Parts: sequence; C-alpha cells; structure tokens
Amino acid sequence: MKILVIIVTYNAMHWIDKCLTSVQKSSINLDCIIIDNKSSDNTIETIKNNYSFCKIIENKENLGFGQANNIGLQYAIDHDYDFVYLLNQDAWIFPETLSILINAYQSNNEYGILSPLQMYASKNKLDNNFQICCSKELVSDSICGCHMKGVYSTSFVMAAHWLIPKDALLKIGGFSPSFPHYGEDHNYVHRMIYKKYKIGIVPKARAVHDREFRIDKKSLIIRKEYIDSIAEISNPNISLYRNLLIQPLRLLKRCIQLKSFTGLKYIFILLTNYKKFIKNRKLSLHFAFLRN
Repeated sequence: MKILVIIVTYNAMHWIDKCLTSVQKSSINLDCIIIDNKSSDNTIETIKNNYSFCKIIENKENLGFGQANNIGLQYAIDHDYDFVYLLNQDAWIFPETLSILINAYQSNNEYGILSPLQMYASKNKLDNNFQICCSKELVSDSICGCHMKGVYSTSFVMAAHWLIPKDALLKIGGFSPSFPHYGEDHNYVHRMIYKKYKIGIVPKARAVHDREFRIDKKSLIIRKEYIDSIAEISNPNISLYRNLLIQPLRLLKRCIQLKSFTGLKYIFILLTNYKKFIKNRKLSLHFAFLRN
C-alpha cells in the first residue's frame, strides 16, 4: 500500500517542524511531497537540511492552494499511489492518525474523503469551523457516551486534513483552477458528492489544525463570503436558478451584518459574472482539472 502526504507550503517556518516531524513519526510507511509556493523565509532550507525524506517541488510563483496541490495530486496519479493525504502546513497528525483513517476507509469504501477530528493546538477543543462540519448524530453520540460509529457522514469538511483514495482521485481529479485561494475545497466536495462519493469524519482519528488565535479582518471575511457564493453557484448538486437568486441576497445580508459597504462591490461582480460561473459549473460535471 502506497500513501503520499501532500503539503503545500508558503512561509511555513512557524509550523514546519511540528508538521513534518508528525509525518515522520507516523506509524505506517508513507512518502511526503512538499509543493512550495515560492516562500521568502527559510522554509525550503529547513526542509532540505532536516527532512530529507521529503521530495520538494519549488514553484517559481505562488500558485495558490488548489493548483499547488494539483501538482502533488498529479504526482500521486503518475506514481500509482493508493491514497493521498492533504495536510496543511499549519497542521499536524498523530502517529496513528493515518492508520485509523485507512482502516476506516477499508470498511467504508463509499467515502471519497475522510477526515480525522480536527483540534486546535491546545488539544482541548475542536477547531470552531470543524465543529460546524460535525453532524448532529456525531455530536449526540459523543455527548451521550453512545457507541461511536467508525465514520460519520457530513456535507463538508475543510481540506486541512483529507484522506483521498485512488479510486476517488482518478474520478474527481484535482482542484478547480477557478478557485486560486478559498472556495476550492467546497467545490471539490461538491464534485465528490455529484460523483456519488460520501464525505466522512472518523472520530477515532485525531489531528491538529493550529489556528485558534487567528482572526480574519472584515475585508477577508466578506471576500470569503463572496467566494462561497461562487462555489455554491458552481455546485452541481443544487438548483442553479435557486442559487442565482439566493446568493446575491445572502451576500447582501452578510454585508449588512458586517456593516461592510465596500463588500457591495462583490455583489456587483457576482451579478456581472454569472455567465462565467455557469460555464464553470458545467465544467465541474465532467472535467477533472488534471491530466490523467
């Protein structure tokens, strides 16, 4: 069984030791590829000097999260890996994380993406955004001390920790180039679901996503909301006409809530680019965005 861990880096010095040391200590054999988006700090030098087990690809420009990951995903296809594990640079795993996820998949091969529980670095609290991804059944079973299932289905989980089996990768391909940063994981999940794969959380598997004290500026929050609207319009699992109507209204509501009048420009951009978004939606039905 061949497993490839893919890590996209950009000025990752704050986390790189914890991230790569955790990969090095995994209880199962794996390979690791680093796709660096032209870091300007000592990320590459640190990896070369201390983590020789990693293959490094240095991009000449910052390609963003999705397209950089696509380089690693294509490498996995070309070298016939059985699983890929997408790992954020600000995240790390525990020795048994991958073995638990793979064992869960072998009993539940209808899943195209499996994620461990994603905790803050303090390890005493789940990532706030991850909590939103947890189903009511998962929360209820956990609180009540009920027998936990091996996998709980969800409609979305962020790509800080994703296990993707070869079968799903070959059918779905890589991230859409329409989403250079933010929104690419939503679009990928939508395409997974369209191809009849499930998205799951494995509660016995644990991992860290170190962003507890990160606070987004208002301008970034509204930009993310705008990109979420594009991702929803591109979602092949939901009525196109419903989303064409709802998304500008949803974005307007968020602008009012955040008192972001500059965010109104995103509503204008959204409305004037409907033709392009509809075209991208059609591509999502058939095009894998990777050479294979």
